[in-house]
Amino acid sequence: MRTAQELFTFVRMGGASERIIVKGISGVDALHLQAFDARKAQCFKAKDREKLLAVIESGFGSLAPFNKVIRGILKEGAERTSRLSRSLKWISRRRLPVSHQVTL
Repeated sequence: MRTAQELFTFVRMGGASERIIVKGISGVDALHLQAFDARKAQCFKAKDREKLLAVIESGFGSLAPFNKVIRGILKEGAERTSRLSRSLKWISRRRLPVSHQVTL
């Protein structure tokens, strides 16, 4: 849950969401990211969870708009990461002309 709150704070404080890169997490796909729900998030300590949920609710009125913002951030980041990954794979398959190759 802290990660979601950090993402929101980053963007809210003026950080460009374009700078967020969502890296793969074992067993988590885009559908899981779009199902993010702060109510299901866990913290090591129950008190921390209660405190974070209270802060979110005081800022958003409820968890629904917070979830929507976080899902949007995660979706954009995952899409951007996917495009970057495809571009890097395409580039790595290209053979450079001999004049552009570097020997170490």
